[in-house]
Amino acid sequence: MATIKIDKPAPNPIVIEDSDEKQLIHVLPLQNATLYHKNNNGIKHVIITLEKAAKLTYLLWQKAGELNVRYDIYLKQDAELTFYSMTSSNENILMNPTVYLQEQGAKVQIMNVFLALGKAEVSCDSNILHEQGSTISNHESYIIALDQAVVKVNNNSKIVKGAKGSNANQVTKGLNIGDNSQIIADPNLFIEEHDVIAHHGAAIGSLNKDELFYLMSRGLTEEQASKIIIMGFLQPLLDHITDELTKTEIKEDFEHKLK
Repeated sequence: MATIKIDKPAPNPIVIEDSDEKQLIHVLPLQNATLYHKNNNGIKHVIITLEKAAKLTYLLWQKAGELNVRYDIYLKQDAELTFYSMTSSNENILMNPTVYLQEQGAKVQIMNVFLALGKAEVSCDSNILHEQGSTISNHESYIIALDQAVVKVNNNSKIVKGAKGSNANQVTKGLNIGDNSQIIADPNLFIEEHDVIAHHGAAIGSLNKDELFYLMSRGLTEEQASKIIIMGFLQPLLDHITDELTKTEIKEDFEHKLK
């Protein structure tokens, strides 16, 4: 098991391109770091613990090959995790993240982008547990399915009884572009407490014909217009990546696969 212990400020992103099957990430109190996992086909299990008032921005980028990874994430008092994942593969992807908001003030933001091509089967089963009051979760999923790819996203947020003042939000958006592609979204809220805020929603569709027509009227081909719309769909996550080299690599990878 490989261990990353963050016990002092990390001004630059920590980049991991090779790792053991099991990875332990431990951010000590009051520390702040950014960590990028790039194309780690062999990684199977990641355990992330954020101590009191710790902050971590985490990015998983999988641009090729299969992936089967489970996350167990524990957030203590006032800890904040920003979790981004981007996958673009024609092979199977299986992700199972579980986040435990264990103490008051814990906050998680998850943003997943899945670009599935060929005959890929992508499955993401996410669980967020609000175990204490005044905890916050925001969960966004953006899905693009081409060719014969199938993407299944199951997002679950649970606020337990007594977790007063908690806030859980889910948004799932999908573009079904292939003739035989399929997107299945199942957002779920399990609420055991009355004094909370909770919202969820899913919108799955195809490319907007009016947008296509407008762009093509400006001289673009249908392929060029489609790519612009899709890249605009992905832009919310790209805007959050602070490392310009990583952002450029991801953008170029997606543009290449959308040809």
